[in-house]
Amino acid sequence: MISVCIPTYNGSKYLKECLQSVQEQTYTDFEIIVCDDCSTDNTFEIVKNFQEKDSRIKLTVNKNNLGLVGNWNHCIELANGEWIKFVFQDDLMYNTCLQEMIQATNNHTQMVVCEREFLFENNISAEIRRIYNDTPRMYQLVGTSEVTHISAKHLSSLIVNNFPSNFIGEPTSIMFRKPIIKKIGLFSSKIAQLCDLEYCLRIGVLDGFIYLSNKLVNFRVHDSSTTQKNSSEKHFTSFYSDRIIILCLLLFDPDYKVFRRKCTMLELYKLRHNLFYTLYQANLYIKNQNEDKSLLKELLSVKKMYPRIKQLHFQYLLYLLIHILVHTYKKNNLILKDKRHRVTRKVKSKIKGLLVKLKLYNVLKN
Repeated sequence: MISVCIPTYNGSKYLKECLQSVQEQTYTDFEIIVCDDCSTDNTFEIVKNFQEKDSRIKLTVNKNNLGLVGNWNHCIELANGEWIKFVFQDDLMYNTCLQEMIQATNNHTQMVVCEREFLFENNISAEIRRIYNDTPRMYQLVGTSEVTHISAKHLSSLIVNNFPSNFIGEPTSIMFRKPIIKKIGLFSSKIAQLCDLEYCLRIGVLDGFIYLSNKLVNFRVHDSSTTQKNSSEKHFTSFYSDRIIILCLLLFDPDYKVFRRKCTMLELYKLRHNLFYTLYQANLYIKNQNEDKSLLKELLSVKKMYPRIKQLHFQYLLYLLIHILVHTYKKNNLILKDKRHRVTRKVKSKIKGLLVKLKLYNVLKN
């Protein structure tokens, strides 16, 4: 059985469409877990009306507001199915979504990912649209085969070369086995915005996952979504702190030991350099915000969580020297290639000129 989990908070605007898309699934062996995080609109009434006509819907209203990650984890805890399939209150599933995803699994599959379509509301700016449309998609990275198995080794390489882009997809695109939580735990409350990406990475680096290139869900982008609120109201947290935390997890945390074993030395170097650069940019951002004390405190608390960041500071000059040498080598290599290309062009030009002169000489001779 699949547990379709819908965490809600003041979601009345789009919730009816979301619930209808779940009810219309061609695959029927599922339950619907709705966790309402103390909404102040008519979310409760909407779900109640659906529940009266559909016994598969199980509604829980939290006693206290648990927040985004807390509500996601509460959904998982209440789920009875073998599989967990999240759907956000403002997103939609195509009617064959569950069927196609479950059919792609086997006894060893721990996670399935399908492709998604972005639904942009009319008031979304061109800049936000560009950011979403420029995000790398899995089919661009691994091809358009209908069903593809992404190995843990392949995923490790994709992480290094595409971080922090969410190339896997939002939770509405994901389905995973519930028993995996005994091994890796729940969503991390330390991460505000990129908690879904980190969780998918935590699952995927162990056994890989199945990817379906078919677009089976719609992810709605609107100005009142949590993603947009975090981007505007918690810019430093979502843009810097989250990235630093995930990079530290990838580089130091025991949960990612298998990931590090699958990486080459060069790939681990890239991650460390990424961490150096993100820390530098975070400090620069704080400086431009007139040394905002709240931001300084946040950055210090992140560093306190991962003391090994200090050790990396001592390695900075070494990594900087390596970076300069690699950059210089690449630059010189390009210059040499350019020189060879120019010499080749000159030689070809001279040969062409000689052939023209030879033809002209033959014409004059005759």
